[in-house]
Amino acid sequence: MKILIAYATGYGSTKEVAEFIGDLLEKNNHQTEIKNISEVESLNYDFLILGSAIKMDKILSETKTFLKKFSTELSQIKNAFFVLSITAKKESSENRDKITKFINPLSEVLKSENSPGIFAGKVDYQKIGWIWRKMAKADKTGNMEEGDFRNWDLIEKWVNELKI
Repeated sequence: MKILIAYATGYGSTKEVAEFIGDLLEKNNHQTEIKNISEVESLNYDFLILGSAIKMDKILSETKTFLKKFSTELSQIKNAFFVLSITAKKESSENRDKITKFINPLSEVLKSENSPGIFAGKVDYQKIGWIWRKMAKADKTGNMEEGDFRNWDLIEKWVNELKI
């Protein structure tokens, strides 16, 4: 099975998750290619896994561009998608509802038989711009505290449950 793992990342965390997913699939004898969505020229694969960071409560603009560019092909390829959102670090029905709204553009186009992978992300003050860093440090809710909130066991569980 030839699988494309295409990702859009803000600061590298989504790429790291894409690579982790690729490693897991390779161990299960799948042939994978991992590419930034800006490098994808065709969807000549058996299966697509699309990953995107969520920034300012939206999927990245590169992800939206990818969905438009490949709208016809996406309806013809089996797929799954995942997102990384700092909102997912605190499990609650309110946060789950927020993230569901964030991922609507993906759900509407991909119509996957797989459940979306919704994972907490990472906040690294050294990688974000100074304006974002200033806003993050001023955040009193704790939502933008620095740290790696990715749950690798949860990601692995999602990968193992994929209908490929």
